[in-house]
Amino acid sequence: SVILEQLWCFEEMPEEETVKVHLQSLRKKLKTAGAPHNLIENVYGLGYRLNPYL
Repeated sequence: SVILEQLWCFEEMPEEETVKVHLQSLRKKLKTAGAPHNLIENVYGLGYRLNPYL
C-alpha cells in the first residue's frame, strides 16, 4: 500500500484486481527484457516487493 500511496494520484485507491493486472503486465515486460522470473515477489500479508537477493 505504500507504493500505491506514492504512485496513485487519485483520491480513490484502485481495486485489488487493478493492482494484480498491472503487476501481471509488468512481469510480462520484465520477462521479455530478460529479468529474473522472481524479481517481483509476493509477501504474504504485505503485498509485493522487489526481491532483495537479486
